[in-house]
Amino acid sequence: MQAFTRLLLGFDLQLSQFIPQPNRLKAQSPMVEPLMPDQDAIDLANFLVDMMKRRVAFMPVADTAGGDSDIATVTRNEGRNWTRRKH
Repeated sequence: MQAFTRLLLGFDLQLSQFIPQPNRLKAQSPMVEPLMPDQDAIDLANFLVDMMKRRVAFMPVADTAGGDSDIATVTRNEGRNWTRRKH
């Protein structure tokens, strides 16, 4: 989870105690934007899932992530739309 936090916020939360409050917002460089195009959000989701699977593969615990992934978008107008679905 720490890797995702660093990636999405742009810094490690453990460092936040050393960053003065007014400068924390300046330090953040979030990857997720509220008005991100659907395809960018799909690509980001795929990237994050893939990163988690690869990270877990090198951890000294049993694999808890792996295999094929399903990706869907959910919109107000179209509802759920499968972008990639394993069968």
